[in-house]
Amino acid sequence: MKKCNFLLLLLVLPLVFSCQFRPLEEMSNTHYVRVYLDERLLNLTEGFYNEEFLRPNYRTPQVMHVVLADPQSGDVVADRYLRNQGSDQFGHYFDGYIICEPGEWDMLVWNFDTETTQIRDERNIFASRAYTNEIASHLRAGLPSRFGISKTDAPEKIVYDPDPLFVAQSRVNLPYSDSIDTLKSPDGSRFIARSITETWFLQVKVKGMDYVTSAVSLLAGMAGSKWMWNPKMNEADPVTLYFEMNRGPENAVERNTIVYATFSTFGRLPDVTNELHVTFDFITTYGTTYSETLDISVKFDEDDALEHQWILLDKDTVIEIPDPPKSGGGFNPGVGAWDDINTDLII
Repeated sequence: MKKCNFLLLLLVLPLVFSCQFRPLEEMSNTHYVRVYLDERLLNLTEGFYNEEFLRPNYRTPQVMHVVLADPQSGDVVADRYLRNQGSDQFGHYFDGYIICEPGEWDMLVWNFDTETTQIRDERNIFASRAYTNEIASHLRAGLPSRFGISKTDAPEKIVYDPDPLFVAQSRVNLPYSDSIDTLKSPDGSRFIARSITETWFLQVKVKGMDYVTSAVSLLAGMAGSKWMWNPKMNEADPVTLYFEMNRGPENAVERNTIVYATFSTFGRLPDVTNELHVTFDFITTYGTTYSETLDISVKFDEDDALEHQWILLDKDTVIEIPDPPKSGGGFNPGVGAWDDINTDLII
């Protein structure tokens, strides 16, 4: 019995000593990365047209997606999600570690937690694009200005306006090292993610607001997507933006004289033959609708637009309120005279 135990021990010992416990992550392939955010955004975090107006919703991103890619093909070879945040004298940043073999790679970073903005072809940085989906069918069905459009016409893409998308790009060189190194840009500067979307303020003067309960705006001639590695609008992707309008603030002079909105875009298409229109769909208090279409092409070239990204329409839009129906409308239904009806009830 002792001889058997000894033979078993001899068989096990080579197995034990032949095993080498290697770490799952080699320190020489682990790299520290820090990315700062540039949150100076016109009409979103600064440069408001009127501080009394409803401010657009904005929050600092919560997650940044870092990818390293082959500089020849653009194919992603490593990626990591950065959730740790901090601030220093240079601003707000995200940091963490990414594992990748030594070499020269292209790095692309963007915020991952947007609601409307999505990324297409994210596994190849040269093909990756930011875009937004078309609006829900029930929203499109409620646009009076789009009623009666022939099915033979070219389909119009009506999409949501994008959330801010912060993007950083750089070439990085990962050296051979026995310790964790820090990723640096070629000139040694900090990685800074800047928004590739623009936020605009639009204001329209209106007569007849006493009869209005809501308004929706459609802005045609805008870019529907943008490349991420070399941020340029995709001119082959024209869309119409959808966004809701607001009335002036309570107890203010503008309450019954204007409607306004802030909207974001990937850019205005440069083709001068592509007219820009904004369509307002007004719903009166008794259930009827009214649409007004305005050509605002020249407004993008005015000083307010070039300096502040403000589009201010000074000419009054007059809402032609039709006579209310005799029944009083949906909120005030009318009741005709009561007539006596005599009939036999069979029990």
